Amino acid sequence: MLTVSDDFNNAMKAENRRFETRIKVGDKVFTKNDINSWVYSGGSISGETFQIGSTFSNSIKIEFCSILENVKELTEVTVEIGIATYDADYNYDNIPPEKVGSASVGYAKLIHYKPTVYEYVSIGTFYVTKCDPDRNENKTTLEASDRFVFLENEYVSELTYPASIRDVALEIANKSGSIINETNFSMIST
Repeated sequence: MLTVSDDFNNAMKAENRRFETRIKVGDKVFTKNDINSWVYSGGSISGETFQIGSTFSNSIKIEFCSILENVKELTEVTVEIGIATYDADYNYDNIPPEKVGSASVGYAKLIHYKPTVYEYVSIGTFYVTKCDPDRNENKTTLEASDRFVFLENEYVSELTYPASIRDVALEIANKSGSIINETNFSMIST
């Protein structure tokens, strides 16, 4: 479950919403102005129980409106979606009068007195599997997968069987260098 503020929840329930995209490739940050499109493909588990082989590898495909240089395979990509929790384009608050010299100025509406504020939530962390710069079209298409990309190597077990699913999962995590979530991992049956 994502932890968000009450402002975020209220903004999601509002009639009018403004979204922003923030994608980081390596150490460079891109916003919606740098992106033609992006498609996220994901899921959680298939079936009614958690078992080895029942989870999805989430992925993302992004088309940038420029050529991205020096993007290597397995470069880290983080994707965030933001919602305007305060939208300066739609909130015009009256500002009390101020003295200018000895004259008094009436009420004025200041546009962008307080800038638009976005609250972001992470869609995930991915690793580049394919980067296709198209110099003719001046765009780059990037494909990336989640950490399951590190589990694509051959797995040769060193356990004595029969073994519990928990022991198998722990061995796979250790061999792949994956960091386990202790809370979730403790729910795997023994």
